[in-house]
Amino acid sequence: MDKLFQPKSVAVIGASQATGSIGATLMRNLIHGQFTGEIFPINAQEKKVWDLPTRPHVKNLDGPVDLAVLAVDAADLPKAVRACTEAGICRLALISSGSRDSIDNSSALESRIRAEADLTGIRLIGPNSMGFACPHAGLYLSAARHRPIPGSIAFISQSSTIAATILDLSIRERIGFSHFISLGTMMDVDFADIIDYLGNDPKVGSIVLYVEHLRKLRPFMSAARAVSRIKPIIALKAGRRNSRGPDSPVNLDAAYDAAFQRAGIVRVDTFEELFDCAELLAKQPRPSGDAMAILTNGCGPGIMAADALARYGLKPAELSAETLNNLTHMLPELQPTNPLDLLADATPEHYRQAAEICLAAREVNSLMIVLSPHVIAQPEAVARSLADLLTGNRRPVFTSWMGGPAVEESRRVLNEAGIASFETPERAIRAFNNLLRYKRNLAMLQEIPSSLPRELSFDTATARQRIESGIKSGGQLTDSQIQDLLGAYGILSATVERLDPASAHSKTGAPPQGMLVVGAIQMNLLGPVLYLGMGGEMTGIFQNLAIALPPLNRLLARRMVEASPVHRFLERHCKGVTTEQGLLEEVLVRLGQLVSDFPEITAVEINPLAVSPTQISAVCTRVQLSASSVAAPMHLIISPYPRQYETRITTRDDTALFIRPIRPEDAPLMEQHFASLSPRSVYRRFFTPMRQLSPKMLARFTQIDYDREIALVALADVDGRETLLAVARIITERSPDRAEFSVVAADRWQGKGIGAALLQRCLDIARQWGIVHVHGTVLSENTQMLALGKKLGFRVKRITGTSEYELTLDLEKGGSGSALPPAKPVASGGP
Repeated sequence: MDKLFQPKSVAVIGASQATGSIGATLMRNLIHGQFTGEIFPINAQEKKVWDLPTRPHVKNLDGPVDLAVLAVDAADLPKAVRACTEAGICRLALISSGSRDSIDNSSALESRIRAEADLTGIRLIGPNSMGFACPHAGLYLSAARHRPIPGSIAFISQSSTIAATILDLSIRERIGFSHFISLGTMMDVDFADIIDYLGNDPKVGSIVLYVEHLRKLRPFMSAARAVSRIKPIIALKAGRRNSRGPDSPVNLDAAYDAAFQRAGIVRVDTFEELFDCAELLAKQPRPSGDAMAILTNGCGPGIMAADALARYGLKPAELSAETLNNLTHMLPELQPTNPLDLLADATPEHYRQAAEICLAAREVNSLMIVLSPHVIAQPEAVARSLADLLTGNRRPVFTSWMGGPAVEESRRVLNEAGIASFETPERAIRAFNNLLRYKRNLAMLQEIPSSLPRELSFDTATARQRIESGIKSGGQLTDSQIQDLLGAYGILSATVERLDPASAHSKTGAPPQGMLVVGAIQMNLLGPVLYLGMGGEMTGIFQNLAIALPPLNRLLARRMVEASPVHRFLERHCKGVTTEQGLLEEVLVRLGQLVSDFPEITAVEINPLAVSPTQISAVCTRVQLSASSVAAPMHLIISPYPRQYETRITTRDDTALFIRPIRPEDAPLMEQHFASLSPRSVYRRFFTPMRQLSPKMLARFTQIDYDREIALVALADVDGRETLLAVARIITERSPDRAEFSVVAADRWQGKGIGAALLQRCLDIARQWGIVHVHGTVLSENTQMLALGKKLGFRVKRITGTSEYELTLDLEKGGSGSALPPAKPVASGGP
């Protein structure tokens, strides 16, 4: 990817100087952007283009170049791609010709390219891309009219027209970009690749996406879940219409909402909203809270701003007596309420002083300034008086100079100063709320889930037998087979009553405390999707269902319940709401595990599910089955807990160990493990003194992406309590065949071979994943780790000028053999 976005040499195939041509636009942007690498125009008709000598063909180049940009007709693309690959050029950008044929027949074009050229080892952007720009690198390889301003936003779009529009608006609003990328039809490089790449770039502060469709959901979710923890990702996903199938209870668009939320992405609804978020991200720091002070020169705009806050469940900040005293001392006629009406004749000095007071107030963490162009107002003078004060402020400040021609120059002044400016208070507050949504999403991602009251176990053998039998029978199960299937996963209670939903009340006497609908359905690209709502006679009355993606833990199940009408029903009608909700959460976790383990289940629905304080009963259930070409868990878009890595071993001193992948619920065990480490062990592991693990670090260490990281823990019963003795990790890097390792054991358990056992198992898994190179850094004083590294076959080399050693292992050469006893598979412990 570096050669795509940081090339040292570029060949432009179709380079031209003809006015209005794509080849000329590419060359102009590349040269005028002051690209410092070599440029090789390819043009068979001209000797020179833009004062640079041309080559008639890429085969005439003296040697391979890093990147080739293809600005040729769609019909000529397949042969042009082949010419590049034969010339040893492995990074390509296929620029859109803009023709209707190239857009409507993109699939056919991709097929012709694949048939014509060997794409092994090739990475390409497009076809139908507008190109891309990396302003900080001086690289402007786009067919756009303008070159983006340098900044910290990475913008990625499938649509060339949307990209061109955003770029044009950004010039007016002075919004800067670290990367501006038009992906086109994503034949190869897609959103997942770009998010992964940008996540590690310190020049990227936030990522903004325009999405029309997603091809590879699992890599996308993996990349977004990793990057959204450190950088905001804002997305406009188009295509909301026609999003429900004829037999599906779940709206496809609602399922995408659930997926984006699970990934930590803030989804917006409109182009305007996307651009407003981009402007706020580009010009202001992220909000630390929702306490907003509002300055205005009229009562009406202040009410509009307060109403906009209320629309999102927010309200203006409660100002302290000290702040209000300072404000009324500055302007005695000021009403001491927030929003603060400075009156129609507010002077530039009034605005500036009031802004200074609000920004100094400890109870305020954001400021909104509104101006209406009264005949006695001074829009431009106020803007100029505020420009230097507000620039670089540590709290988010945004403005709304309302009106048209009377405030145009004022908005230009604010934009030039890097201050976010919106046409209405509502737009400003909507953008502010979207950034608050990111803050809330981040807090939710880092929340530590609690464990279920008991360890979950599943009879997968029985479930598989029933599913295989059902598929042989045309995808249908008998009532007893359904009961066996759900019972194998603990979803049915011991005293299940199977009743007709219409007569459930009459046959049971007193009505159940809750009649719900719980189900899961396979959806195109998304895999299984869980849903929860009111069932029985209330099916259809409450149309809104809570949607979630498996696998679930208790925290995710709780959020699903709380997002549904079921939660309100339980609060209103059931005295045992806590007990009932706990039972319901367990059912959701179990159902999520069932559809995670068996992609053959295309639909399952329990309607109604009767809930009482002590029992949950499936009253009526249907299951649909179909043979699957995809083995579990690859039908999921979120990697589940890898039960296959669970083993039990015995150490040299006969300590029985349970080795398994780490879980989010292990946070308390991790805290206890850290507390058991001596200061010396902490320093050797983290290279810095630490007294405790912060909540953010705990979440990072326990809530891992099982597609990206191997993290195994060794557990044992110590004095009657489950104890975490050691942790080993292998974390993949930007290049998927490279990874970094770490291992730490509690002081009491060091020297017993536990750390070696964990790390060896991690290396075995890494080899299965196709990881080739593993490395780690070890302090010179950590002689035990250096000895372990040598024992496992690592090369040990002193890092020049430091007290550290670099340990490296080449797995493709076999590395070390496993020194462990045979693994004993154990039963599942839940998701």
